[in-house]
Amino acid sequence: MRFWRNGKHKKSICSGNGKKIPSLFLWGRDVYILKRRFMKRIIFIMAAVLMATGIIYGAEKDILSEGDFFPELIFERADGKTFVFPESEKEIINLLVITFSRPKEGMTESWFLPFKKEFEGNEKINYYEAAMLGDLGWLQGFITGAIKGGVPEERKKNTALWLGNGKENLKKKLGISGDEYIYIFLTDMNGKIRYMTKGKKAGKEDIEEIIEKTYEILKLWYS
Repeated sequence: MRFWRNGKHKKSICSGNGKKIPSLFLWGRDVYILKRRFMKRIIFIMAAVLMATGIIYGAEKDILSEGDFFPELIFERADGKTFVFPESEKEIINLLVITFSRPKEGMTESWFLPFKKEFEGNEKINYYEAAMLGDLGWLQGFITGAIKGGVPEERKKNTALWLGNGKENLKKKLGISGDEYIYIFLTDMNGKIRYMTKGKKAGKEDIEEIIEKTYEILKLWYS
């Protein structure tokens, strides 16, 4: 039997059992093998892409966002008392204004004081400005003593220090992108983050947005 490809006669060769195998058949087999190899590579690449996507997605999910529960952290107030944030067991709204480095004068106050003025006296709302110091080792007593001593008496119960371990991991969890910013977290009665933002000195619109969000939480909770 003769086999043709592109108008040219293709010779036959013998197989191991003595039967002749047309070279066209061998050409078709080679194409089939190449196709299989190509498909294996495509599948491998797709699997690698999916794995990478899963890893990236998982990393993104490790960063807190609105609707997530704020991680429980132990703080020490400037008046010497300790507390766990968020204070969900008290069923209160919390505003946490945090810094990871010494802010410029007036930066934290621009976020904290207008909120305090609006809600002072409301037993269902609390607020803290907190310095995220981490573990300071043998210098801890000296540094924290100096910080607490510089806080005005009327602000001691609302000024807090975080002195825990794993500072870098916490920064990743909270989505801290730069120590020069102030980071704001508003949590509801269950400890869920209902609003979060960052900035330097707060503007009028920033404060209005936080206050409006707080009233929304109060309305939903007591409606």
